[in-house]
Amino acid sequence: MSEPVSNPYIRTLAIEMIQSAADEDYIMARSSVRFGLHYSFFWHAAQAIEKYLKCIHALNLGAINHFRGHRFLDIFDPVDAYCGDLIPCVLCPPRYFPKNGLSRPFEPTRDFLSRIQEMGSPDARYREISIAFQGYDLHKLDELSFCLRRLCFVLTAEDAFHVSVKEYLRSDRRHQPNSFRFLPKNHGRTNELTDILAWRNFSFFEKEAIEKGEYCRGYMGVYTSEISFIEQWHLDDPDARAALIWLADNVLRRKSDKQYVREIASGPAGADPACAASQPS
Repeated sequence: MSEPVSNPYIRTLAIEMIQSAADEDYIMARSSVRFGLHYSFFWHAAQAIEKYLKCIHALNLGAINHFRGHRFLDIFDPVDAYCGDLIPCVLCPPRYFPKNGLSRPFEPTRDFLSRIQEMGSPDARYREISIAFQGYDLHKLDELSFCLRRLCFVLTAEDAFHVSVKEYLRSDRRHQPNSFRFLPKNHGRTNELTDILAWRNFSFFEKEAIEKGEYCRGYMGVYTSEISFIEQWHLDDPDARAALIWLADNVLRRKSDKQYVREIASGPAGADPACAASQPS
């Protein structure tokens, strides 16, 4: 059986089909922050991280088709053990990062991944859970994507300097091996995609971000939460409770989500009736 280390076509397929897909999800996550699309940010962030991790695993640790669902922490653990200190254990902003009172600037990488996995899970695609975007979340995604993306290679392969790719990346912590495929070949011009990618991006576009001198928060603010629609539901009406049961029986997939929604439906009436969003149109 051919292996990635000896077959350049395998490496090309992994980069073009998995990493490139991750790149697109990553830029969509950044775009979501810019336009204040809260749920969309977590969805695309989770998709990007999962694909970066799968690309690393497929090229270095073996098959990925035995991983079920989208719980990428199961993939992160072996990848993290293999890559060692090339993946930071804590995500934190650089010392020159603009200080403006945002919450939780430091966070263990695994904790951040756990939040992204929960709030960006396909099982939450119908927005039955509430979400919370914290001040540094976009920067954490930028930095983690930077670190994972450069590991999407056969790390035991030797480069032009006759050292392994892993050792070369360890010697140059800011080296990013290849560019995003959607960047224009003529670097003198720009387009909407490059504008979104470079916008206050301290990880990939450090010089430009420092010149801007402001952290990229878009319309999400310092701390943004969005309450799930069903958690605002007005339960005084029996039809409202029946609608929640319908949701559990006909739409939701996970048993835990079904149970959660049924508990809301059977709980005490009196969710705030003033919530305009909770009233049927």
